[in-house]
Amino acid sequence: MKTSDLDYILPEEQIAQTPATPRESAKLLAINRAKKTRQNLHVSDLSSFFSANDCLVLNVTSVLRARLYGRLTRTGSSREVFLLRRSDVFKVRPLQGSDLNAWRVLIRGHVKLGERIIFTEGVSATIDKANDDGTFFITFSSNPEKFDAFLAQQGHVPVPPYIHNEPTAEDYETVYADPKERRSVAAPTAGFHITNLMLEKLKQKGVQIEKVVLDVGLGTFRPVRTENMEDHKIHAEKIYVSEETADRINEAKKVGKRIVAVGTTTLRVLESVANEDGTIKSYTGDTSLFITPGYKFKVVDALLTNFHLPKSSLLALVASFIGSVDETIAIYNEAVKKEYRFFSFGDAMWIE
Repeated sequence: MKTSDLDYILPEEQIAQTPATPRESAKLLAINRAKKTRQNLHVSDLSSFFSANDCLVLNVTSVLRARLYGRLTRTGSSREVFLLRRSDVFKVRPLQGSDLNAWRVLIRGHVKLGERIIFTEGVSATIDKANDDGTFFITFSSNPEKFDAFLAQQGHVPVPPYIHNEPTAEDYETVYADPKERRSVAAPTAGFHITNLMLEKLKQKGVQIEKVVLDVGLGTFRPVRTENMEDHKIHAEKIYVSEETADRINEAKKVGKRIVAVGTTTLRVLESVANEDGTIKSYTGDTSLFITPGYKFKVVDALLTNFHLPKSSLLALVASFIGSVDETIAIYNEAVKKEYRFFSFGDAMWIE
């Protein structure tokens, strides 16, 4: 498939800069694939699509304050460092136990190997290796425990470039995020539409709610620059599905419950650990699953998602789930015409 097939024109003023207030007031474009219908609703209507025959799955990852600002010791010039993931395998020089604190990062501005970047709080980093994908491995001077405390104080919320002002950490986090899972460099933004009140309503309806983790990284948001979508390479992202969660989801599937994923990250977790018969297995490790049109979904029956960037891997996933690239672009053009708000803080789409 040509990457250009997933293009559409979006006026800049429809790129949401702040979340809807309250979150349930966001618009909801509801797609029924079997009935071939579309409804223009609001997120407050979402619970009407659920019953006790549903199993809702959430990605409970939490957002790392991944953007740091420092200065090169060589020149004093400023550099922005964007943390991608902590490395537990990379060593370019001898490091001692608790001092091992290596990260894969993006760096804005030119740097040389061996240079040091100084941050506040006495923290510095040495640039160890340049990777072919434009990332770097760097090693921080403080051990992981002290570094995490430093991030909490000095790190900035890692919003995408189309959001012009840094939001509060609360705005750029799902209400169900687990602080123990603070490893993501972007939020699973479809979950912004879910509120505690909505979760309580769903529980009262008898909806089964399960939790998985995908640490959102470069793979989710890196632009597609290849002419053919299938030639794009997805960077590996860490996922976690416990044995207990897998057993409960498999039991739900066995008794005929509908598996509903909140967000493309949740969907990718479930499909990454799927067996051919639609059951899933427990797993801790990486996934590089790239879903493009023609993919056969094994687990997920319905999806709550946002409106994604043109020519993106996430839009390819949505087109795969809808079942037609042409219909997907038509739906997006309709959403533009009806002045839906797009991207991370934008409106929602329900696909069943």
